[in-house]
Amino acid sequence: MLVEGVQYNEKEDSFTFNFLNDSKQDIIKLTNHGLHKSELYNKCFFFKYQFDPDVSKPIRSKYIEYIKFHENMKDNDISTFIKRAVNSLDSTINLRGYNTVVYPQSMSEINREMLSYLRMFGYPEFIPFELAKIPPSEIVFDYDSYKREVLDSTHQIGNRVFPKYTEEQKREKLSDIEKMMDELRKKDYFTIGNDSKVKYRNYLHNIFRFNNEEERMAFEKLTKPKVLIIDDVKTSGASLNFVIDTLYKVNPSVTVVVFSLIGKD
Repeated sequence: MLVEGVQYNEKEDSFTFNFLNDSKQDIIKLTNHGLHKSELYNKCFFFKYQFDPDVSKPIRSKYIEYIKFHENMKDNDISTFIKRAVNSLDSTINLRGYNTVVYPQSMSEINREMLSYLRMFGYPEFIPFELAKIPPSEIVFDYDSYKREVLDSTHQIGNRVFPKYTEEQKREKLSDIEKMMDELRKKDYFTIGNDSKVKYRNYLHNIFRFNNEEERMAFEKLTKPKVLIIDDVKTSGASLNFVIDTLYKVNPSVTVVVFSLIGKD
């Protein structure tokens, strides 16, 4: 357990950092629970800090906005918060063995502050890759796979096989998808968690890409790289899954550790 002392003052609707003492009022537990193996990927692990289980969802959301956008936050507070978390990660995986770091394009400055501190562990062979989101107008939905795996699926009752969905239900689902895609493509900037429905996310393609072909080829040529993916906050996890998918498609030999400064759940 690290001494972090992040507390919420309900009366003033504010957060206070105290790095000298822990208390029962702390909303964050910077507890090192070690690596958690991904259920989806063979060589992928997660490392994050979590809210105390008793902290309500509204307070979690407020804190996430607070820490991401630094409103009324002291620079040394966020710096100390990041350094203590990264140091604990280092004690778990030895960051000097991870000289390749990948991070998703983000509106938050925290990723860059994390990256700056991480450079100390990978210098001088530190290789950063920023994956950029494609313009919303270019996002693709895999209708063929969705039709084959969902719409045309069946269920068995006794010895008889029946279609899962009627033709009318299929049309309704396709109409729902088209509406979602139309809304998504109109946006200048999008987030997977807010702008797509969970049941359709596995069929969205081309969400992240390397900034240019040179970077993509450089990553492809890495020999069995140990990659650290960093992101400020893990909410639904959807964006991180797309980042991981992008890396594995380019270089299937990668071993990945995903480090989130804090997990929403």
